[in-house]
Amino acid sequence: MFTLADRFLLSRPIPETDFDLRFRRIDGERDARVIYFLPWHTSYRVAHRLGLLPLSFVACYEMPASIVSAEPKASVDAVSALLEDALEVLDRRSPPSSLSIVGYSVGVFPAAALAARLGARLFAVAAADRGDLMIWESRAALPIKQRAIDRGYGVDLFTAAFAGRNPVELLDRIGSDSVFVSGSLGPFVPQQRRHAFADAIMQSKRRHRLIEVDRGHLGTMFASRKIQRHLLGTAAFSPGRAATRANTMNNTYGA
Repeated sequence: MFTLADRFLLSRPIPETDFDLRFRRIDGERDARVIYFLPWHTSYRVAHRLGLLPLSFVACYEMPASIVSAEPKASVDAVSALLEDALEVLDRRSPPSSLSIVGYSVGVFPAAALAARLGARLFAVAAADRGDLMIWESRAALPIKQRAIDRGYGVDLFTAAFAGRNPVELLDRIGSDSVFVSGSLGPFVPQQRRHAFADAIMQSKRRHRLIEVDRGHLGTMFASRKIQRHLLGTAAFSPGRAATRANTMNNTYGA
């Protein structure tokens, strides 16, 4: 079952290129306790208008086009570039130790990588367990899958590229009491990916929390706003207090 909002999201054209590693970082407040990683081809402006930034943040990242790519290693390289930049920001700004990393949809991949590196709390919204199978199974990624097939790639190459980097493989390295908000509807995260991730979360050695909502993909993101405010216990976001400066990393995969 698809909601009208999810039908709209599914109808949007995907990025013309899946090689571009450039991303945009919006700097927030030094003493904030949250970092945001936005969904696939979603701008800061749109996320702000939709209310997906309910909390004050250290930094907010727009995803590079290559975060979902038909080139097996490009998505992994995109996550690595985001991770490297976020670690540099945190080293420079020294935020509080009680840092929470919030990832929406595909933004969960760099969010989980950062949380695992720091042992920080992850707040994952509308997440899947594995990137390789999302590219191969998600209806939203069908054009990317077709590009991969046209280039002669099979799912095995994606599985090899993502090995050790999937959110499901990082569950025992991220901070305890991490939160996963999962929706039950929508075309973006296939049912088998949601169920596999839910099972792994419940079986993890860490004390993670799974919250399931009867919503579609976008509805799950909306529902997470109240949960973020309640569980993360940090200051509300004020656009007037966020830096207007943005940083774009200028590199392209394969260049």
